Amino acid sequence: MAITIQSSPTSPTPAYNENWVVATSNQTIQPNFYYTIVLTDVTGSYVFDTIKVKPDPNNKLVMDLQAYVQLLMVNYIPVNLYGWQKCTNATRKFRFNVGETYDVLGTPTYFVGVDKDYITWNAGVDKQYIAPYSPNYFCYDSSIPNLIYLTLLPSKTYKDRSQYLYVLCQENIGELNKIDIFTYDAAGSLLGNYSINRPDAGTGLFSDNYVAIDVGYKGLLGITAPFVTVNSGTYPIITSNVASYVIKNGDTNDVIKTITIECNPKFEVYTLHYLKANGSYETLHCNLAATLSSSKTTTSFKKSGWSLISNVMTLDPALNSEKIQSVTIQDKLQLNSDWLTDAEFALHKDLFTSTDVRLDIGNTTTYKGVKVTQTSYTTKNTDRLRNYQIDLDYTHQNFRQRG
Repeated sequence: MAITIQSSPTSPTPAYNENWVVATSNQTIQPNFYYTIVLTDVTGSYVFDTIKVKPDPNNKLVMDLQAYVQLLMVNYIPVNLYGWQKCTNATRKFRFNVGETYDVLGTPTYFVGVDKDYITWNAGVDKQYIAPYSPNYFCYDSSIPNLIYLTLLPSKTYKDRSQYLYVLCQENIGELNKIDIFTYDAAGSLLGNYSINRPDAGTGLFSDNYVAIDVGYKGLLGITAPFVTVNSGTYPIITSNVASYVIKNGDTNDVIKTITIECNPKFEVYTLHYLKANGSYETLHCNLAATLSSSKTTTSFKKSGWSLISNVMTLDPALNSEKIQSVTIQDKLQLNSDWLTDAEFALHKDLFTSTDVRLDIGNTTTYKGVKVTQTSYTTKNTDRLRNYQIDLDYTHQNFRQRG
């Protein structure tokens, strides 16, 4: 037996794109030969059923593992959690073993291959990032000048609202050890300088290096003292005097984002957190006038208004001649974002296509599930001023009792 792995997925690879494995054997002329693949989820210690594949016309194994690995992937958003959070189970290690089975003296005999490991994460990216694919499009790697963050973050935040910084660090020790927060008052004077250390930066494991942190108003107000190093100023990070803050990379001192706190919005603010193609949750604050509406569907049946009273057919005008059997209510929202740049419109295309959109209305309860109902999206046109008008349905429906 001699199995040779010609190519395998690069770590990390998007779980919802092709995970190609190509292998060859020098035993394909044996009777009843087929490749035998044992796929294991190392993260969860789950072994898939053995996969048996006949050689292709070139006697090779060419197989996409995507259909298997995506079954175990989950998405992660740290709702009401503050400080660095690991994106648990959103990155997973898989191990495949390509062996072979063929008849020896008339008996099917299995020959085990060599284990090969690779990492996936909960992404399904556009084709232009796959041909050819490089982890450098998505991974934070301090050895590369252009540092990558999976979320871009809004430049404004609002009271009791979250917005998340996601980072998928390469499998190296000491990638992004901390972020620094510099707070300023309305006059631009420095109020405080704080560091938020990443506890697991020293392990170098993908399971510890795929992380998120709430850097919105709510997240920096809610983070507890043990997770904050006060370099100057006083704890907490967010006080009534803070008008803006700057988030910096604590290793390089590069600015990640400058964020202004909007204190008195004219309209009620609706915040959307949506799953992007790269696996993170981006945020869009909708701070212009919104419309809340409802539609209903009704099931009913007709009932005669006549009844027999003392052997006389009598019409009772008070009798309800149509009986309401059930009412299903669908609540809807139409939201309007602030004015957006062309780059922001390109970014928020992921909201239009997202499979998981959460509505944040600024309290400590879990977010509400909504879905975008538009069927088309214009990324760019000639308009000088554009905002995003978003039609949403709540993903739950309400019901009324039978009449």
